[in-house]
Amino acid sequence: MAGRVTFTEDNVKSTQADFPKLKLQKNGDCARILVLEDPLAAYIHDLKRPRIVNGQPQTKVEERKDGTTYTDYVKDFISRPLCLGDEGILADRGLDPNHCPACKLASQGDMVDPPKRRFAMNVLQYVTRPGSTDIALPFQVSCVVWAFTDTVFNKLVAFKKEHGDLRVHDLLLGPCTNPAFQKFDINISTKAEWLALEPDELQSPQFVRYLECLSGIDNLVVDTTLEGAGLHQTRRGGYLNVHADFTVHPKRRTWRRRLNLLLFLNEDWQDEWGGALELWNRWRAREAPQYREYYSIPGWQRAAVAVVYLGLAAALTVAMSASYVERNL
Repeated sequence: MAGRVTFTEDNVKSTQADFPKLKLQKNGDCARILVLEDPLAAYIHDLKRPRIVNGQPQTKVEERKDGTTYTDYVKDFISRPLCLGDEGILADRGLDPNHCPACKLASQGDMVDPPKRRFAMNVLQYVTRPGSTDIALPFQVSCVVWAFTDTVFNKLVAFKKEHGDLRVHDLLLGPCTNPAFQKFDINISTKAEWLALEPDELQSPQFVRYLECLSGIDNLVVDTTLEGAGLHQTRRGGYLNVHADFTVHPKRRTWRRRLNLLLFLNEDWQDEWGGALELWNRWRAREAPQYREYYSIPGWQRAAVAVVYLGLAAALTVAMSASYVERNL
């Protein structure tokens, strides 16, 4: 069936290439990024075909590591589809010809290569000065997709083992030496730039004193390492299960958690979207009408400070447009 369509954005069909990707465009380019999540992993085939000129396949002479040479076809890239093989079999044998046609072709000759593992994840890319990883002013970031290989994954694993949570460190990419193959150095910073935006103020003696006055708890100590804290992102349809936070610091065993500060970065949030912060006792039935709103902080509130007790969590709310909220605990 055919039908007429108008030249409007509503009728534009999205393609795989529409989403923004992290890519250094030319030699000398640099980037500064922040890891937001664990990557997705999949096995990918690189499909190529011999280059044909005047009906003849083109060849080239390649050199092996031992100095000997051989002749190979010049190949043009076609596509990079997902391998249909079983991940367990691929990890063990490298090929799964029983489930993937491309793997079957790879097992029969050298025209199709075996699949390779590839990774992809969302990262924040800072706007930096040209040819540098220094932050440009005004401060700006964008969310992009970063795709990478096992070599990069192994490097990130080593960074995490040495430095801990990658969300509190920026990754410094570049300078780029080969844009076509995205070859560049990867280093890690001592601190993520996004942490420099607010924590200096939120960890200041003045703000800590304000929290002491708000909560009635004296001698508060700031955890500057952000253990169990940091930047969190919940996507559409996501949620965080009801849970109890640890009360004893995992690395400083003499510290006890007394306050949680939650700073929400969503603007113009609508109540009908849900997602409100709820605090309720575990023995209460959440769906019971009398307990459904045991304590809920609406979307227009920008920050919440939770006071932690043994069996009770009370919330004191700080907002852009309100100096207090009524407490019914």
